[in-house]
Amino acid sequence: MASPFFGVARSAAVAMALVAIGGASVSASKLVKQRPLDARTIPQFVENLPDFSVLGRVNGDVPYRVRFEEFAQKILPAAFYAKLPAPYSAGTMVFGYGMDQGTKHYPALPLRGLYPGYTVVVTRDHIAAADYKNNLSPSLARTLTIDQSIDWANPAHSSMMSHGMGNATPYLGAIPAVTHLHGAEDPSAFDGGPNTWFTPGMKARGSGFVTNKYAYPNTQEPTTLWFHDHTLGTTRLNVYAGLEAFYLIRGNGDTGVPGMGKLPAGRQEVELVLQDRQFDTNGQLLFPDGYPSGLDGPLQNPKLHPYWMPEFFGDVITVNGKSWPKLNVAPKRYRFRLLNGANVRFFNLQFCVNGCQTKVPFYVIGDDGGLLDAPVKVKQLLFSPGERYDVIVDFSRFRGKAIMMRNDAVTPYPSAFAKFTPALQGRVMRFIVAANAVSDSSFNPSTGARLRGAGSTVAPTLEKIVALPGTKGGLPLSSPIADGKKVQVYRQLTLNPIFGSGGCHWPGAGNGDVINAMLLNNTGFKAPATEKPRVGSTEVWDLIDLSNDDHPIHLHLVQFQIIARIPFNLPAYGAAYYAAFPHDRCIPEAGPPRPYGVPNRAGAVGGNPDVTPFFLKKTLPYCMDDGRADGTDGPARPEESGWKDSVVASCGHVTRVVVRFVPQDLPAVVNGKPVNYTGQNKFPFDPTQGPGYIWHCHLIDHEDNEMMRPLIIVK
Repeated sequence: MASPFFGVARSAAVAMALVAIGGASVSASKLVKQRPLDARTIPQFVENLPDFSVLGRVNGDVPYRVRFEEFAQKILPAAFYAKLPAPYSAGTMVFGYGMDQGTKHYPALPLRGLYPGYTVVVTRDHIAAADYKNNLSPSLARTLTIDQSIDWANPAHSSMMSHGMGNATPYLGAIPAVTHLHGAEDPSAFDGGPNTWFTPGMKARGSGFVTNKYAYPNTQEPTTLWFHDHTLGTTRLNVYAGLEAFYLIRGNGDTGVPGMGKLPAGRQEVELVLQDRQFDTNGQLLFPDGYPSGLDGPLQNPKLHPYWMPEFFGDVITVNGKSWPKLNVAPKRYRFRLLNGANVRFFNLQFCVNGCQTKVPFYVIGDDGGLLDAPVKVKQLLFSPGERYDVIVDFSRFRGKAIMMRNDAVTPYPSAFAKFTPALQGRVMRFIVAANAVSDSSFNPSTGARLRGAGSTVAPTLEKIVALPGTKGGLPLSSPIADGKKVQVYRQLTLNPIFGSGGCHWPGAGNGDVINAMLLNNTGFKAPATEKPRVGSTEVWDLIDLSNDDHPIHLHLVQFQIIARIPFNLPAYGAAYYAAFPHDRCIPEAGPPRPYGVPNRAGAVGGNPDVTPFFLKKTLPYCMDDGRADGTDGPARPEESGWKDSVVASCGHVTRVVVRFVPQDLPAVVNGKPVNYTGQNKFPFDPTQGPGYIWHCHLIDHEDNEMMRPLIIVK
């Protein structure tokens, strides 16, 4: 039975007419018949990982073009497609990126593109010139059903409502798209925000469109970024269809070139994007739109939203666009750049030998915004959609063995309403370790040697991470937090599920209640901006999760730091929250209960009652992962203690982050005194100009239905 809070998302499949093949019951997307493929019949670990250390990467220091294309690609094992009739034998229809650079093409012509796209590699402080061109065909919209009842790009200007209900007409017109470089410090004109979309031939453009030719400054610290579609209201569909790729910034000694004491490089540096997908019996993508229901149940409220569902979960795990692949590795150290590119699924990764009787320890060396100060040894790694982690795995002790990358994160996380099959979603990929010993002079994380600064062989010209106020090693936060010296603004902001009953915090009004939307601070995307930080300022944000799930919250433009996750009494705070509204009842999408700019008792703006009196010492049981705490209580975990652009706002917690609207590497303290950059623009561009930025939930089924707000930088 579907959760009264979260269902799934819907279903999608192909650009071709899908014909059901005899047999029992036939399910369908709205326009095309499809029967779900039994994922248990798909062979695992039979095909090699698409490996960009072998395929090649695009030199982003030279201008390049990115084409948005539709094409067939073999995501499942080739033997599966060989049994199908044409056109299905050619592969799964997907969206993807094709890249051109002079006479070079990625992939080589006549192939139109690749899912995921080829990795772009740039050098720090070199401007990358990217020209984006939309060549997408509308044929995939027959199975990736676009819901016109939600706030979306809407090139045809269709009505959201029809006869008092959500517009149930599937959209089959020109496909809007735009590219966001996730995690980048860049001008808002080049940020790829949700209203900057454009259709093929530029026949329609979003209200925020400036240009399709971007110039990325790349002045931030070396790190792993990624670019993906960010179109208003259809991000979940375009990303699910395949519009994503890695973007690596190198520099400060982290060059990607092998050397004594350097990070593993060459064939030992591998990008891994982890996702989940569902397929029909013709090997085409399935994205439930109510015809059939998904793995998490039926549609939530088809009268209001005919095809949107709060969450999509697939039963097939893909890595780099290949289902359950394998990778042959040498018995030496490897650097894996991990990206969670799923719509909603969390991954809690382990490297296992002998059915996980032995867990292989590995080392986190970096997160979203770049390298940590020193490696962090872990046996598992929890990460959410949009997050990246840079890890080193040493295979030298496992010559001749097979190592499984395993996942045991429930879905949704941590509330676990959707089906989870360990033999399917619990497996990610397999590593086959060669038997012969080899030498390895790369950086050895087990020594605990520094990754940055003096004495480092990895990035000797990178200073130690600047510790922002409230974090370990940073200036202390006083009470109230907004003391005018260390932090200029303190915000308390809510994460709201909006129920059909009119409720806006968990739980809803019983099992029959449904989810209509997800909001930030009880405010829709189109409402005037309320988060308007001054350039150069430092702010503390308390993210108050009023749901029963975790949400990865992503801020554009900046990297921030996590202070802590503090358990709180949601039922008690919910009562105080409702009491602050007129008539003791939440008014969905009407904004916070009190005036936004008036500080509450804690000195926090945001319009919400002070949450600090409701803090607890222990997490409430409904927010446990299968009855177990997941270690998200308290200060930032060591592996997430660096720069972040996405943070897991945990169920039953207030997630406290400190955000500084200046480049990463500027000092927070000079000569023992805190530095206040407020009003000073230290970026190499003016972030106060252009269409502005956003902050949002990176469960992209949520962001597509209002869990997104403007972020406007002011002088």
